[in-house]
Amino acid sequence: MQSRPLTWSLMRAAVAAGAVALSACIVVPPPDAPSEPAPIDDGPALEPHPPVVCQGSENIFLDGVYIETPDNAIEVLGNCDVTIRDSHLRAGGMAIYIAGNGDVRIESSLIEGVRAAVSIHGNGDVFATQSRIVGPTEVLGNGDIEDGGGNEWE
Repeated sequence: MQSRPLTWSLMRAAVAAGAVALSACIVVPPPDAPSEPAPIDDGPALEPHPPVVCQGSENIFLDGVYIETPDNAIEVLGNCDVTIRDSHLRAGGMAIYIAGNGDVRIESSLIEGVRAAVSIHGNGDVFATQSRIVGPTEVLGNGDIEDGGGNEWE
């Protein structure tokens, strides 16, 4: 390939002429190089899931799901408990809305809400670990948002 010897010759000539730094360098990929970079493997694909409304005394476990909605992704009403693990919630409303005494546990997940990422209206609690929470959070009542560590709040 001619470009490498030519490039080295140009660099040698620039250094010999007293140049301190080069302003440009031409890199020519080998002819068999792919034109597009390979996709990044970010683990197994998440399973699409409809929004969840948890009522009464239910216990719901969501693992590896993707919920996208223009409204609320998770609504916890009453005394039910929800665990969200290795998942992604994306809501135009509230990603997690609690009205009552229910609790939500978030583990290694991405939670995005435009109106609110987490909104507690009552005595419910949210406990988050190793997650990314994007959007406002609000507590209107006696509930609490607990940071168990390793979280990013935006």
